[in-house]
Amino acid sequence: MRGIWGLTRQLSTYNTKVAIIGAGTGGLGVCSQLIRRKIALPNDIVVIDPSAYHCYYGYATMIVGGLLGNTDKDIARYSNLLARPTNDILPKNVPRIKSPAVRFIPEENRIYAENGDVINYQTLLLSPGLKCNYEAIKGAKEAINDMQCNIGSMFYGEMGALKMNKIRLSITKGKLIIANTAITGKCWGAPLKTCFLIEDYLRKTNKRKENEIHFYSATNWLYPIPEYAAKLKELTDKKGIIVHYNHSLKEINKDKMTALFEAAENKTRKVVEVKFDYMHFAPVFSPCENIKSSPFMGQDGFISVDKKTLQHAKYKNVFAIGDILNLPISKTASALSVQVPVAVHNIGQYMKNKPLTAEYSGYSACPIFTGGNKMLFAEGLFREQYKSFVVPNTTLKWFYYFFSRY
Repeated sequence: MRGIWGLTRQLSTYNTKVAIIGAGTGGLGVCSQLIRRKIALPNDIVVIDPSAYHCYYGYATMIVGGLLGNTDKDIARYSNLLARPTNDILPKNVPRIKSPAVRFIPEENRIYAENGDVINYQTLLLSPGLKCNYEAIKGAKEAINDMQCNIGSMFYGEMGALKMNKIRLSITKGKLIIANTAITGKCWGAPLKTCFLIEDYLRKTNKRKENEIHFYSATNWLYPIPEYAAKLKELTDKKGIIVHYNHSLKEINKDKMTALFEAAENKTRKVVEVKFDYMHFAPVFSPCENIKSSPFMGQDGFISVDKKTLQHAKYKNVFAIGDILNLPISKTASALSVQVPVAVHNIGQYMKNKPLTAEYSGYSACPIFTGGNKMLFAEGLFREQYKSFVVPNTTLKWFYYFFSRY
């Protein structure tokens, strides 16, 4: 294969016991536990992910809200935790292909990477996550990349979190809008955390009365579990945050400082233009193109798995975890913390031709900072089983706040 300056790169063929798509929290978690539990050796695994950096969004919210400090020194120290080089956290001696997988042939247990490498696997773990699709909102990327514009998104990596921190500190008087377009994407609670933390900052700095705060939800709820949705609505009412339901963000005009929403009401849809002074928004989340076109996707655009064993619905030597799953849960890191050991155990069982005995309960949790050094810890199982198996804990507690922050 010919590269730059006329040099050639030798194409590689990997024959591996376990191939892992995605070097995020889930993929690297499975990789580490396979090695730790001696299910596979480091050179029995190949990780496929072109990302140079690994982002942990839990820190992004705290950077935006100023929980980790506001000085340049504070931000520099903690932003290094938000975005870390992928190679620094990859388990030692595990090969990584720094090129995306572009073609999957599960009938032959084969993957082709964009750089021409071929990966033959015995077992495949899919943990590609979801793409932050800013292109789906007209004008969104232009607004985020304009550092003089008071429009930001914590999901836009390190730059997005740092910009929103500066926007929060710059608020004087006006109208702040927070838009949550995430229906099936990452952490439903993240935009609410941002909203509550900014509200808390304005209150503590005696600027709350001079600023309107509006929260726009793309759904008809604030959280998918009714008990927590009711508590969050109680909090927004108490804090004077105006909530707008069924408003999907479609366009941002950074020059006019306006946002266009498609609003659904009484089976009709209309376009609503909102003028603002400050804005935070979540992007549309969608599978990456290489995964979207793969044979693993279900009709709903997500990967179909057995919801207990996490084994693919069709290809039995394929397992999947994370945001890409079509399961009725909140897509959070806490969900991954439970999915990872289930996938690891069942991959080991499959490799030994034994029954898959580990089962995922559907557990997920979202720690929602609510201001005043308190937090709502919204946890649950599969949504249809929620009332039967989990007692909702809707009490705001300082313990959860300090546990999550520190």
